[in-house]
Amino acid sequence: MNLTPIVCAAMLAVILGSFAQGSEVEFYRANGYKLQPIPQEWLPADSGGSIRDLREVAATFWPSGNIPGDFTIKGFIARYGMPDQYWTRASGKRDWDYLVYNRSDGTIVMYVPKPPGTNFGAVAIWDRTGRLLNLIK
Repeated sequence: MNLTPIVCAAMLAVILGSFAQGSEVEFYRANGYKLQPIPQEWLPADSGGSIRDLREVAATFWPSGNIPGDFTIKGFIARYGMPDQYWTRASGKRDWDYLVYNRSDGTIVMYVPKPPGTNFGAVAIWDRTGRLLNLIK
């Protein structure tokens, strides 16, 4: 049985709770994460995409759950632009890391493997009030 989607959902629920209780920076640092530059392996040739509205991103996948186009980490960045933050655990650990898009209307968190991994485990989209708009796993 593949537990990755269950673990991803549980970790994202913990993150959501931390957003409500304090800053996300405090959460990541308290849990052993460090802010790092986006890995070169994930940078598309053209990252001219952007997130205009989080609800639009969430609606892209709801209710059908279909994933349009190239839905690798590199494909997501090409479609929606560069993330604002990349939080990673110390090298050598097998834990997954986070790409974070902070927008005025909410937050997108991608649960990603260590490079050179290309596929993410989950994406959670919250509005600025902390309401989960979509969880893609």
